[in-house]
Amino acid sequence: MLAATLDAELVIISRRRQRNVRPNEYFVGALTTTLAPDELLTEIRLPLLDGRWRTGFAEFSRRAGDFALAMCAASLRLEEGRIAEARLGIGGATERPSRIATAEAILTGTDGRPEIRREAGDIAAATIDPLQDIHASTAFRRDLVRAMVGRALDQAFTR
Repeated sequence: MLAATLDAELVIISRRRQRNVRPNEYFVGALTTTLAPDELLTEIRLPLLDGRWRTGFAEFSRRAGDFALAMCAASLRLEEGRIAEARLGIGGATERPSRIATAEAILTGTDGRPEIRREAGDIAAATIDPLQDIHASTAFRRDLVRAMVGRALDQAFTR
């Protein structure tokens, strides 16, 4: 999920070739990737975040060590007290990790006041296509995403 949030470059090598892909080209579904049987992920290249960036992370799982039912990573680049760039990544609640562009857009250009953060959580919850399984219903996962976005954004603003 962090790779998706930060738009990492993933380096994949086989005997035939090397290919570099982005997370949205790599992740297919839960525990499934686009790796061929003879390929190996050898590098994950993350961008360096300078001192203008603030970050937060929140996850919910039933027991410590379990796969998260929902998680959010938030990265915000601040300039002159305003959010110049926002990145929100969601994982656990959906088939594959992804960014929520509509929630990022609502944050960008604002001072990130609490009501804007809540709105970003509402947008993220409404945007996702949540999983439903024996662990959680789609409605519960939507609520978890809303809460995890809020917590991750709160962390980013208090660090």
